[in-house]
Amino acid sequence: MTKTSPKIALVMPEFHVGLVQNSIPLNLAYIGAVLREDGFDVSCFNLQQEDIKKIDFSKFDVIGITITSSMFPDALNTIKTIKENSKAIIVAGGAHATAEPEKIITKKEIDVAIYGEGEYTMRDICRAVAEGRSFDKIKGLAFKNSLGKIVKNPPRPILKDLDTLPFPAKDLFDVTNYPDKKTAYGDIIATRGCPFKCTNCKPGLDLIAPYRIRKVEKVVDELEENIKRYGVKHFTFSDSELAGPPKWTINLCKEIINRKLKITFSCNGRTDQVNKEVLTYLKRAGCVFIGYGIESGSEHILNDILKKGINLDQTRKVIDMTVKSGIGTGSWFMIGIPGEKKEDIVKSVSYAKTLNASTIELSIATPWPATGFYETCKKNGWLVTEDYTKYNDKYTSVISTPWLSAKDVVKGLWFFIDEMKKDGWKVDKKTCRMYHPHFFLRTVRTSFAAVMKRGIQMGDIKKGAKWALAKF
Repeated sequence: MTKTSPKIALVMPEFHVGLVQNSIPLNLAYIGAVLREDGFDVSCFNLQQEDIKKIDFSKFDVIGITITSSMFPDALNTIKTIKENSKAIIVAGGAHATAEPEKIITKKEIDVAIYGEGEYTMRDICRAVAEGRSFDKIKGLAFKNSLGKIVKNPPRPILKDLDTLPFPAKDLFDVTNYPDKKTAYGDIIATRGCPFKCTNCKPGLDLIAPYRIRKVEKVVDELEENIKRYGVKHFTFSDSELAGPPKWTINLCKEIINRKLKITFSCNGRTDQVNKEVLTYLKRAGCVFIGYGIESGSEHILNDILKKGINLDQTRKVIDMTVKSGIGTGSWFMIGIPGEKKEDIVKSVSYAKTLNASTIELSIATPWPATGFYETCKKNGWLVTEDYTKYNDKYTSVISTPWLSAKDVVKGLWFFIDEMKKDGWKVDKKTCRMYHPHFFLRTVRTSFAAVMKRGIQMGDIKKGAKWALAKF
């Protein structure tokens, strides 16, 4: 870059809906890596962990801010605060910008909206600023031109080979105030998109939806870099489904085993992609927890409505196999799926009680903008509100269907919780996640095995005691 190269800031805004971002935002770390590789001076900030008042945004020329639908109002407030002492070009990206680029660009606070994957679109924006060019030739964005007219450029083709990306630049973040500094570095992603077509979350965002998977060797290279550079010993795979396809998962585990990495990790999986061989390799590689998306205890909802393609007997057997393999197991249920009736919720509760999972988590079916689910709800007049601060998928329903009203959905959630509490389950109200004292010893055994594999870390005992007291 030339001497006129702009200074760039990438920002995760402060928000009040959902859980606190206690790990480094991978999307910004990837963009930061691409920008730095191209020669730009880039800084990254997670305002969930840093004080916006202590950051001098006046020194930046381009500021990118990632936005999801539920955080959009908070993100606008963050941008307003930034613009009090900054004349930077404001670039919005993330899921909400991808869903509604032409809508959010109408906000006076936002100059450019990236839709689709952001790494190379952001790079091209910064190149254009450095060279004094307009944005009219850059694919994958909407912007206001010199006349104030909103222009939406053609989409940028998806990135077919994820391994062409540099590893996320986690070092660009200051983790001083993070609750656990090593955990902050522990997120990793091996795939993008999803190969399955469940109707409740099937993306309408075709720009980023196609399933792509990284080479096993590259994923393990990144694990090694995080171990050596940041001292990480426990990783969280943020993929929607890591435990599948089976052959790739087994090869990943073999690579971890062959390189003798002393790590532990958690991931998500589908019960129709997991078998005894997969679980054996996952355990040997260091997997200590798998969360399975079950969604419903009603076969009708699972396969006639969601088109999930799994059956309940199979799921129960896989959870039993997972437990026997020594891996912690979670089961995720969803309330309020269109077509679900009160009797279906009762079936879900009854089914949940038969499972051997040590953790159960509930969510409310929420139609995120630009997904097929959202379009279906809007077309049928089921949306109660388009106030995105209400879209939190935990204690508020934003749809009323012919089968369940929004109030009925929330009642169904609490019915599920209350019924489980009768059987001794304890509830973390912030996350809607439930634990049972009966599984306490199993959890201790799994945790002990993990520590023995990767070596004890400072704070393991303290965190374990704090967790046990909070949950049991």
